[in-house]
Amino acid sequence: MSTSCLITDYRMPRLSGVELHRRLVDEGLTIPSVLVSAYSDHVARDRIGDAGIDWFLPKPVDPKELLRCLEAACGRRNFGNDGFQ
Repeated sequence: MSTSCLITDYRMPRLSGVELHRRLVDEGLTIPSVLVSAYSDHVARDRIGDAGIDWFLPKPVDPKELLRCLEAACGRRNFGNDGFQ
């Protein structure tokens, strides 16, 4: 199975998005990662940056910003409004 990009939330019930990203990296799966969160304080941003997560998007997520991150993560493919191309 191939994964082009990880999009995850900062806070989840059993595992944080940062912990998920770190576990994937520990398993040798280094993929571009986008983390979304309602928490944008300095502590959260430092944890995200220290984990090597590529992009952070505050909630509510701006769809254009998410598309920009996906295009950058997936080699600048055009996702457009008609779904993935």
